[in-house]
Amino acid sequence: MILNPRVFSFITLSETKSFTRTGDLLHLTQPAISQHIKSIEEEFGVTLFEKNGRDLVLTKEGAYLLKYFKRMKNVDDAMHQAIDEYKQNRRRIDIGMTPTASEYLIPRLFTIIFSHTPRISVNFHVHPMVELYERMKTYEFDFSICDEKMADRKFLSKRIMDDRLGLIVSNKNHFAGESGVHMQDLRGEKFILRHGKSSTRILFEDWLTLHEDNISRYNVILEIESIPIIKELVSQNHGVTVLPLSVCKDEIKEGILKELEVTGFTIRRGTYLIYPEEAKESTIIRQIMISLGQATE
Repeated sequence: MILNPRVFSFITLSETKSFTRTGDLLHLTQPAISQHIKSIEEEFGVTLFEKNGRDLVLTKEGAYLLKYFKRMKNVDDAMHQAIDEYKQNRRRIDIGMTPTASEYLIPRLFTIIFSHTPRISVNFHVHPMVELYERMKTYEFDFSICDEKMADRKFLSKRIMDDRLGLIVSNKNHFAGESGVHMQDLRGEKFILRHGKSSTRILFEDWLTLHEDNISRYNVILEIESIPIIKELVSQNHGVTVLPLSVCKDEIKEGILKELEVTGFTIRRGTYLIYPEEAKESTIIRQIMISLGQATE
């Protein structure tokens, strides 16, 4: 353990909310835990915890500092894991992905990585974009594949693919064979959409707002994060959805799903490879950009 024990005391106490429980987990006395917390508070000139009745809760300053302490712990964990794997002539990488990107890119990434680095262990972590960004900041992932750039100078965002959102229906839907459909025509339809924090949903609602429309005018009967479930329900003609064409191109090609021709509906977006600046010379990063063919921004 390279880190100062204060780091572990603070993180553990933030999770247990109990000095006694923290001491038991870290095999330290309660006064030792208290001294660690006091030492951090004196160093930074803040109060980390406060009492709310019988509960111990983080202050705003404590919550802010906790993010940085977790980053230190993640780096420490990564160092220990990396050296253990180096001794065994193995390497492990952790890759964050949004649900959309995971739908069509995991097989391709797997092939790219293992064709150039056979002795490697890969872990894919699928989360909404907001969570991926937070976990990238704490160095939990070597890199991520996301639907938007990351606004942090410590990380580089390279556009590796282009995509477009479409209004998707079953081939049985009564609008399926029509052209010149207007968005307002769909207000009587049932919508099955991804959750509000997904980039797909955000882009769709932004488009509606830009065109003086609002999601409240549409009948959203189900919100769910699972793209396969959305596609299955829509294919059974339970509703209309908005999805990137990259995740439903096979079903469209097979005639199971159909993209509606909605007048003026155009939402384009990219897929981005996001990684720490210090990893820009990584063989894996370079191979992904070369193999997926793309563009840098």
